[in-house]
Amino acid sequence: MKKSCPLIFAFLLFFPVGRAVSQTSSFTGVDERELWVFSHVDSLILRGSFHQARDELLQLLRSNAAPEDQVLFRLVGIHHGSAVEDSGIELLDSLEESGFGNMYGWKVSLLDLARRPEDALLFVPEDRILLRCWLLHELESEIDEVIIPVPASLPERFVRVMLTPQGMLTSQQLEVIADDSAVLRSLRVRILEELALNLTKAGPYWEGIINRVSGFADEDSINLLTARRLSFLGTPSEEKWLQLMQCEQPIAVEAAESLLSLNVQKFACLWRIVDALAAGNRMNLVDDILYRSS
Repeated sequence: MKKSCPLIFAFLLFFPVGRAVSQTSSFTGVDERELWVFSHVDSLILRGSFHQARDELLQLLRSNAAPEDQVLFRLVGIHHGSAVEDSGIELLDSLEESGFGNMYGWKVSLLDLARRPEDALLFVPEDRILLRCWLLHELESEIDEVIIPVPASLPERFVRVMLTPQGMLTSQQLEVIADDSAVLRSLRVRILEELALNLTKAGPYWEGIINRVSGFADEDSINLLTARRLSFLGTPSEEKWLQLMQCEQPIAVEAAESLLSLNVQKFACLWRIVDALAAGNRMNLVDDILYRSS
C-alpha cells in the first residue's frame, strides 16, 4: 500500500480550517496548567485505556475545561491508534451536530493518517484547492488543470512544491522553501535537485540558496554541486578547488580535473591529484600524467 504523507495531519492541525483548529494554540508551547489538565488522560492513553480516555476527553470538551483543539488532537490520535477511524468519524459528526462547529479538518486528518485519502476527499470543501490536489496526488490520480492559490503557510508551500514538476520552481519559490527546509527535511532533497538543474543559470541567486541550506542539507551533495557549478561557470579559484580536494569522491575527482585544466604543469606532479583521479576511475588522465612524468 502506498504510504500516506503524515504532513497532511500537520496541514490541518496547525492551520485554521473552520473551527477545527485554533489560530492561537501551539502544541509545542503548552503551559503547565494545560499539562496538569491532560496528565491523567494522557496516562490513560499511554496505558491503552481507549474507552476511559475517550470519555474523559469528551468530558473535558463539553465542560470547556481544556483547549478544544488539544482535546480533538487527542481524540483523533486515540481513534487512529486503535484503528477505529470510522468510529472517530461518527464521533466528529456527533460533535458537529452538538454545535462544536465544522470538523472536516479533523476528519480529513484522521482518514489520511489511516491511509484512506480517497475517503478523506469526500470531506474537503471545493475551495480548499491545495488540500484536494494533495489528496489526489496521494492517490496518484490525474489532477485537472487548476489555478493554485498563493500558499499562506508552510504546509501549503510544501504541497505546492510536491505538485510542481521538477525544474519548474522559480528562483523566488526556491528562496522561500530554502528557509522552510530547515523544518521539512524532504524539501532539502528537492532544493538540491532544482539547483542541479540550474547549474549554468547566471546570477547570484544560486549561491544564495545553497548558502541558506548549507547548514542542514547533505554536505557532500552541496560540495559536489558547488564544484560542478564552478566548472560550468569557468570562474573557479585554485584555492577553492584545493579546498574541495579534501572531500570524498566524486567531489575530489571534479576538483582534480579542474585543477589540471587550470594548470596542468603545476598540478600534474601532485600525487594527491593522481590518487583522486585513480579512485574516480579516470585512468586515462592518470596514464597521461604518468606518461608526462616519465
